[in-house]
Amino acid sequence: MNERDSYNKWIGVLLGFLLSGSAHFLSGSRRTGLKWFLGLAVSPLLVLTIFCLPGLSFYGIGIALWLVLFAFWIVMLRQSYRPVPRIGWLGWGLVLVIACGLRYALPLGLKTLVGAYKLPTNSMSPTVQKGDCILVEKITYQWGNPERGDIVAFSAQGIGLLPQNEVYLKRVVGLPGDTIRIDPPYLIVNGKALLSPPIFKKIAGGEPPFFGFKSGVRSSYLTKPTDQIVLKDDQYFVLGDNIDHSVDSRYWGPVPRQNILGKATRIYWPYNRVDQSLGSE
Repeated sequence: MNERDSYNKWIGVLLGFLLSGSAHFLSGSRRTGLKWFLGLAVSPLLVLTIFCLPGLSFYGIGIALWLVLFAFWIVMLRQSYRPVPRIGWLGWGLVLVIACGLRYALPLGLKTLVGAYKLPTNSMSPTVQKGDCILVEKITYQWGNPERGDIVAFSAQGIGLLPQNEVYLKRVVGLPGDTIRIDPPYLIVNGKALLSPPIFKKIAGGEPPFFGFKSGVRSSYLTKPTDQIVLKDDQYFVLGDNIDHSVDSRYWGPVPRQNILGKATRIYWPYNRVDQSLGSE
């Protein structure tokens, strides 16, 4: 390649930094360039999905895969140190447009799969404590519905008494069609005390640090043992694990299905809390 018709090799690195695989593609290795582009564009979505899976092992695997992905990116940049034909202003504009579009599309794609939130209160303590940073995966509920015992994140949009732009984290205790009432220390679902999954037996039994199920102070729903609510086909009843310090469905009613964003699967920070289960054990 004539030097007058090509850029300095460091420009190839710059192109690779802006758009993975572009230096390979422009220098004639089109198949390799496309592999780098697609691989480094799609891999973060797969790695983040693995990182969200519950269990300490998946946390470690996720971290390891992020490091591997970073190493591959460095390899791609090193291979981009090559002569690249001049592409002119139009070519640079196209590279920048694609790069900016990808920078916008990737975070958007990640947000459709996973949400990251920080819990501001102790309403879900001890399962999730104030200050815990959690990941909420959104894939499961694209194909199915929340199950009893799931910890879910939901939008407050359209729910009275709540700030409309906030996202809340609570545990699902009532499913569509259920009849719910509270007869302390038990939560009664369809005429029977809720003792399964195991987390509900722990709460009802008052195992420290739980207190048993009870009506909320100045709550609007289930204020007496005889009060009950029948959930509609698209409604879920949610409570905080820390029943004495939680504002939940006892105060503002059921959560519509359309408001539920995803299932909390992992505490990712602080590090000493990453092995905390967010299941219904």
